[in-house]
Amino acid sequence: MKPSYRQEKIMEMLSTNLEVNVLELSQLFKVTDETIRRDLNNLEKENKVIRTHGGAKLISNRKNEVPIEIRKDIFKENKDTMAKICVNYINNGDVIFLDASTTVYHILDFLPPEANVTIVSNSLAILSHASKLKIKKLIMLGGEYDALTNSFIGVETIEQADKIYFDKAFISCRGINFDSITDANIEQANLRSKVFNHASRLFLVADHTKFNITSMYKIKDLKCINHIITDKTPILKWKNHLNNLNIKVEY
Repeated sequence: MKPSYRQEKIMEMLSTNLEVNVLELSQLFKVTDETIRRDLNNLEKENKVIRTHGGAKLISNRKNEVPIEIRKDIFKENKDTMAKICVNYINNGDVIFLDASTTVYHILDFLPPEANVTIVSNSLAILSHASKLKIKKLIMLGGEYDALTNSFIGVETIEQADKIYFDKAFISCRGINFDSITDANIEQANLRSKVFNHASRLFLVADHTKFNITSMYKIKDLKCINHIITDKTPILKWKNHLNNLNIKVEY
């Protein structure tokens, strides 16, 4: 296995667990402890992790929140799979909200150039990318710029979202439990909650690592979601639970 691939897998693990240790990684990848230490040292040089005694932890500037430059390359193939499913639900003339997550960002990679849709977002990265595709109409929700998420947050952002109604909203989150959708960032959680109240159809786009995770701030009750798009088949107890809530699941 190439070091770059192994290091990518380590980052995927850290996105869920936030901390790893050398012994577990060496057993998982069937390499020596020294090989894993070199991997972790390389990741530290790239400012992706902080070395700890016996392992490493993910750099996080807020509780359980991972910087966007790290998140954007984690589970890329899985995000592409989910994005392709999302695009199937975007119709000509739709007004759609795309949140500031890297999961939702990948939707743009599969929209046709000059698509006849209106994209509303607080994400500078998403609107910058969309502008190159010559999407019919783009609306920025402005406010206070947050470098960690490359997006705008705060009271002004929420006030602007309160004036717009959406045909569809595509959002992600940090965690999903049986009752709620949660996030590590209270500002993003509050914005997503407001969008929930203004969207005709709500799509939660979340990979398999988000299930059975509860983050610090509640976005909304799970039952408010119309549709979950994920990357792997949910386990049976989740299938049954989502079916009872009348939530459609695609993967």
